[in-house]
Amino acid sequence: MAYHSYTLGEKMGAFPFGLTFYAYYLKMTIPVGTALLLVQGVSEFLKSLYAVWRGRWL
Repeated sequence: MAYHSYTLGEKMGAFPFGLTFYAYYLKMTIPVGTALLLVQGVSEFLKSLYAVWRGRWL
């Protein structure tokens, strides 16, 4: 959905001073946030495996 908005160049309504705001920035926050949380989860999992194997935390 965010990619579709990006390809169409979708914009949000009128803002003061004639500014335009692109809607795909808002639509990309959830997928990007989810990806970052997944990366953090993988990192924590790998650190836990290291702690189990070596017997100490990083």
